[in-house]
Amino acid sequence: MLVASGLFAFLHIPKCAGTYIRKHLRDKSGAFGSMVRLEEPAQGLKNLVKPDHITLEQASRLAPNVIKTLRSVEVFALLREPSERFTSSFLQYQKEYAKPELLVGRDPVAAAHKIMDRLCEGDYSDEADRNNKLGTPLVHFRRQRDYVYLEEEKLARRLGASSDPGPILEEMLDLMPRSMHVEEIDSAPLNSSETVSQEFNRIERYLERLSMPSAFLNVSKKADRWLGNQIQRRLSEQKTLLSKEIDQISDLRSRIEAFYSRDYELFYSLRGR
Repeated sequence: MLVASGLFAFLHIPKCAGTYIRKHLRDKSGAFGSMVRLEEPAQGLKNLVKPDHITLEQASRLAPNVIKTLRSVEVFALLREPSERFTSSFLQYQKEYAKPELLVGRDPVAAAHKIMDRLCEGDYSDEADRNNKLGTPLVHFRRQRDYVYLEEEKLARRLGASSDPGPILEEMLDLMPRSMHVEEIDSAPLNSSETVSQEFNRIERYLERLSMPSAFLNVSKKADRWLGNQIQRRLSEQKTLLSKEIDQISDLRSRIEAFYSRDYELFYSLRGR
């Protein structure tokens, strides 16, 4: 979520060209302002979370002042055709959280059904993420409507299609003076213990590399390139298989249409404007 002081806000819906918008707004305004620390009051500082994409319901709990701001400015968002977005989210999930299954060529349709099972149960996080109320593994599968509506109140009133983000971007750029403060409100800093731990791990990996013979490092680089190529090839294969399954009448397509029914309504309403 980006808020430009008193003028407008952009709600970054996962897998909907939000990174493209961020880049152009950053180029226009310079570096974003300080990250805003989001925490759930009942959990205290020890349970800081790092949400990549917060929904309006989450924002209402974690940072109610943000909702007040959204009600006072023009709010923009981009939408994407739901089945296309599901496929994109699935491929990202496979790459980040299911590399072993991806590399051995497991059936992507069966894997997609398992994800749908979890979505229908309201489980957006992995077992290891149970304490993270804004669990990230399945965050890209959340309904788009959750980022546009707070219950039945529509906060994002300026909507566009992610396939053509230009018009929405131009509207926001027109509202921005040459120099202004743009605040990013969808990522919280790690707490100090996590930061220290990550730094020690980085140093440890560096020391390990220093102790490795150069020949081994060269082999390691080649192995990394080979693995990267294998992952990209598998992702391409899975995209083809999954798209074919969703494009035809199938159980998976029916489940996606049922789960994202209000997202379909929201997306196709763009055509009626």
